[in-house]
Amino acid sequence: MLSVAMITIIGGVWDILTFISGYAEYKIVRGFGADYMHFIAGMILIGVGILLILYVLKRSVFTERFR
Repeated sequence: MLSVAMITIIGGVWDILTFISGYAEYKIVRGFGADYMHFIAGMILIGVGILLILYVLKRSVFTERFR
């Protein structure tokens, strides 16, 4: 589960970097919200990755406490 969390965080960072590089190079006005699609997707992926890490940590602490 931690490997999936790390892959999601890396994917989120990749999307944000794609947004930053694309915005700096082109600065083209596309459809409403289309410019921020990679940024929003990146933030969501990072959030999901952090939630997965917190879930694994909580579950491992909880199960170790009651053994």
